[in-house]
Amino acid sequence: MKNILVSILTLITILTYSQELIQGKVISKNTNAPIPYVNIVKDNNKEGTYSNEAGNFEISLRFNESVIISAIGYKKKRLSFSELKMLNGEVVIEENATELAAVIFESKRTRGKSFTEIWGFHNSEKKTRLSTKTPGFQVATFIENRIKTDGFLETIFLNIVSSGKSRIRIRIYSRDSNFKPDKELTSNDIIINVGIHKGLFRIDLRDQNLIFPKEGLFIGVEFMGNVGKENNLIYENGTEIRTKILLSKNDEQRNTWTNFMGQRFEKEMYSTIYNTMSNAMIGAKVRFYQNEE
Repeated sequence: MKNILVSILTLITILTYSQELIQGKVISKNTNAPIPYVNIVKDNNKEGTYSNEAGNFEISLRFNESVIISAIGYKKKRLSFSELKMLNGEVVIEENATELAAVIFESKRTRGKSFTEIWGFHNSEKKTRLSTKTPGFQVATFIENRIKTDGFLETIFLNIVSSGKSRIRIRIYSRDSNFKPDKELTSNDIIINVGIHKGLFRIDLRDQNLIFPKEGLFIGVEFMGNVGKENNLIYENGTEIRTKILLSKNDEQRNTWTNFMGQRFEKEMYSTIYNTMSNAMIGAKVRFYQNEE
């Protein structure tokens, strides 16, 4: 009896701590097409991966673990180890049509005069560089709308240092009542390949027709990983991502949040190394239109 009990406990221990490599593919329910660059993160919110250009992914899981699958414009899906095995790794996710209807804005520019404003922390006095060895790490900084009327987001400015090819994803969020990132305001992926660069990096968003709401918004930068010789994304934990965003000394407003793989924002960015709260050096150019009387 004692030997049986020991064998059962040993088996449970092996099952609990052993991992199995799960291979799969993420497909759109609406189009049956593969979805690239989907966030696939373990429910412990500390480990994850991306689907590649063909929608394929690999992730090591224990039998008691689950993954959360999320992509811009799609409903999140949570699957356990056993569910992934039953599906043979084929994950089908559905477009979030209800939410997108509320955040996709068609251009309704009038024939009136227009003017632009540039806000943010991109030209503030820099403090240090933010380095990460975790693909999927994201910073999101709040940009205030000082005109207090809706405009159109035209350009994003990032103050960065990049030693080579890497890939970032731009994410735009509304704010909630606690000035925390809330709903995504982008209807499609904005993925940028960054080469060797130092200083202001400009991203043109005029074709996105994105409203810059009177309440302001958060601009997020997700560091996806480095880019290989064949333009493939390399997302290995422990390898420093070549692109680094600068942090600002500006104390006027400290409202930069962090998260991992598009999951919930947990806290404002606080550096124990530098013993201070800082903003990522992110800015925005916004166009406003005046109706002719």
